Amino acid sequence: MGNEGQVQRPWWQQPAWWLLGGVTVFNLAYLFLTPFDLFPDEAQYWDWSRHLQWSYYSKGPLIAWLIALFTRFTGPTPWGVRLGAVLLTAVVAFFVSRLVLLESRSPASGQSQPALLTTFSLLLLNPLFSVGQVLMTTDVPFIACWTAALYALARVLQEEGADWWIIGAGVALGLGFLAKYSMLLLLLPLLFTLVQERRLTLWLRRPSTYGAALVALLLAAPVLIWNAQHDWPTVRHVARLAGQGRGWRFFVPEFLTAQILLLTPFVFLYLTRVSLRAVRAEASAAEKLLGWSFLALFGFFLLKAAQSKVEQNWPAMAYVGAMVLAGRAWARGEGTRPGRRRWAVVSLVLMVGLSLLARSFPLLHHLFPSERLVRIDPTRRGVGYRELGQAVGAWRERLARQTGQQPEDIFPFAAEYQITSELAFYVPGQPTTYCANAGRRRNQYDYWPGFENLLGRDGLFVQRGNPSAPPAAIAAGFACWERLALVPIRRGHNLLHQYTLFFLRDFRGFPPPEGEMSY
Repeated sequence: MGNEGQVQRPWWQQPAWWLLGGVTVFNLAYLFLTPFDLFPDEAQYWDWSRHLQWSYYSKGPLIAWLIALFTRFTGPTPWGVRLGAVLLTAVVAFFVSRLVLLESRSPASGQSQPALLTTFSLLLLNPLFSVGQVLMTTDVPFIACWTAALYALARVLQEEGADWWIIGAGVALGLGFLAKYSMLLLLLPLLFTLVQERRLTLWLRRPSTYGAALVALLLAAPVLIWNAQHDWPTVRHVARLAGQGRGWRFFVPEFLTAQILLLTPFVFLYLTRVSLRAVRAEASAAEKLLGWSFLALFGFFLLKAAQSKVEQNWPAMAYVGAMVLAGRAWARGEGTRPGRRRWAVVSLVLMVGLSLLARSFPLLHHLFPSERLVRIDPTRRGVGYRELGQAVGAWRERLARQTGQQPEDIFPFAAEYQITSELAFYVPGQPTTYCANAGRRRNQYDYWPGFENLLGRDGLFVQRGNPSAPPAAIAAGFACWERLALVPIRRGHNLLHQYTLFFLRDFRGFPPPEGEMSY
């Protein structure tokens, strides 16, 4: 590092922060112009935010708390629900910048700025993270907490005696657990690092280690309290997702292909290379932690894919540490080699192109009317709910006039939590909606007051597809029913979805479900 005499430019003159600012402004504009409705999980988390609790069936409470906070100022609008995603992306970038500069003895060195620009480019422009910057899912607060904890642990490993940073890691670990239970996987690379560095015994003797564990446990207490009150449904649900009792199914090729394509082959191989190099004996303890945060976690999900399906976003947090290492390595001169530079430029163009493509799919249906486009469109799950909600609202008004009731007397419901939560957000007036059991597994709606308070009332049932009759288990709960309409959802000439509306009169209670509901 021969440039230590350089004068450090203010942050507002550094290209990396201009990149972050440009991406943030673009994301904020995108929130107002987005072609997507709320995705089902986003709508569900928003509905949770109307019923604030210590925890929820499938996730911790942090996502609902954050949405409740932001929508208190913005109102229950799509951009208000998603505003937290943009702001938390900036939080992730802040802690990533601290990690990039952590081991630079002189931040004024000529390496710090290109390292930060390279890392930000990998973090902000790749498809795996780009779409998540404008969708308010549990991954957003989770990765923010993950990056904060990673930074705190790296500080402790770099500066022995930095006990306050251990407590900070405990805070981030506990808050991250409230977002996503995968936060506990951070202990895996930490354990690998401490064993390799022969510091495990030392850490087990530090009072601050137990203080951090206590802080994390106290912050995680809401999840434990709620689960204890409801017979541990989250534990049962997570066990089902982990494949307990479902046998083994081999998804490794599918998993690897998705990860390599999303990151581009060059970037994926480069992240793997710098991570392997970081866990060598001569690397610093903080670098080992970053390397193991990729290798150990990616290995974990690779083994998981040998048993059952792994969603594309699950290993996203594993790449954060590897991207930091890649930014540092590139700034040390690896980016000066012509071959690598060309591949890096091609990969960057591909990542930006894929990111923009993913965000633009609903618009492409108008330009390229094709059934093949419908089959490959990964965003179709976020399209059409506004139209469905308006159709349901119009039918409630019409049925109320025909039957001499108020529209509020006719309750909207579905048999899927995805449709139920979208109706809650997009039906005019954002009414309370309900989720009936027609042979499904449990969801959060089963833990709220529901159909027992609706006896004698009429319901408007929404079912996916084009059935001629509602499910028998649904029809059995009412005196009679009639099929109202089919609601097709199109973009251009392409049919993306269709929903059928049924009007059911005089609710009498559903018969007990056959067998026990699964988790």
